[in-house]
Amino acid sequence: MLATMASGDGGYPQGGSLAFAKRMADTFTAMGGEIRYQTKVHGIVRENGKAVGVRIRDKILNAPALIVTAETLAAEKLLDFPITDPWFLKLKERAKPTNCCFIGIGLQTLIKEIPGFVLDEPIAIGPHVYRSLGFHCYTQNPTYAPEGCTAVTTTLMGDSYDYWKTAKAQGRYQAEKQRLADEVLGALCRHAPQIEGHIEVVDIATPLTYESYTGATRGAWMSTLDVGQSIPSCPCTLKNVQSLYFAGHRTLLPGGLPSALVSGRRAAQMVCRQFGIPFQSKQNK
Repeated sequence: MLATMASGDGGYPQGGSLAFAKRMADTFTAMGGEIRYQTKVHGIVRENGKAVGVRIRDKILNAPALIVTAETLAAEKLLDFPITDPWFLKLKERAKPTNCCFIGIGLQTLIKEIPGFVLDEPIAIGPHVYRSLGFHCYTQNPTYAPEGCTAVTTTLMGDSYDYWKTAKAQGRYQAEKQRLADEVLGALCRHAPQIEGHIEVVDIATPLTYESYTGATRGAWMSTLDVGQSIPSCPCTLKNVQSLYFAGHRTLLPGGLPSALVSGRRAAQMVCRQFGIPFQSKQNK
């Protein structure tokens, strides 16, 4: 990542992740694709060893080929049988889901930088204790916040999924999120008192947030491997189901956006090969 940035071949997408996703959606629909938002797929339909569609509520949408882009470890829930392909079993065994609490803050003032600092009082999320905080200010990107304002984020790494799951089951989820927000904002204002009174909004995404929006295992946004383990090769097809393909960041560990894009391109190539269609990128058409 550092080498890519230093060579001038990498950077942040203009407009952030939402604008980036919207450009992809607009390209897809312009080419004849249809997107059904707020529509959950409940399962994959098979006939004679071939994927033929998906179940949505009480309907079945038929398709000559399916690409599953749901988080790969959770994709098994869409099938009516356990996946026993070696690549998938290795993925389940070796991929260690990585999750976090992501905190976004909107300031009605311009802040160019907030250096990391040691906390006066540690902040705890279940078994994880944080003794310092670091923040990222997006002042240089004018699309991240209104004029004269600053978007600020911080990430608290650690597998706190079980902690938040228990809090939700006990009815403490929102209170715990508010407690975390108060502690982070309190520490930030003590360290940078010039922002006090300028906090417009704060939002916290816990592992349960990631799970709710993406279906990812334990709300993970990436994966790691134990020391000495190799990355399993993922052909992204199943030996006993034809016309079914997998794409997504989990298929190319450790993951991330570039891996997801590469996997999507590869899945599209597989579909083209199934139907004997030459694969062409959009700019070459």
